[in-house]
Amino acid sequence: MPYRVSARDPEVLLVTAGTCTCDCLWYHWSSQGRIGTVRIDDCGRPFRTSAIKGLPRYTYDALNSRWGHYSY
Repeated sequence: MPYRVSARDPEVLLVTAGTCTCDCLWYHWSSQGRIGTVRIDDCGRPFRTSAIKGLPRYTYDALNSRWGHYSY
């Protein structure tokens, strides 16, 4: 991964992920034409993105630290 982090110099990433049809577990990254695989997980579980067709939609408001209904 093209970022170096440490306890004294953390890197905060805002990840936006979406899918129309799959239930995706992901580890791959890309940046400026480079690609790779790295394990950045949620307490040992991979991050997951699921399709929401026909389901209610929610979004996370990072500025106010809360979930809300998504409307487009």
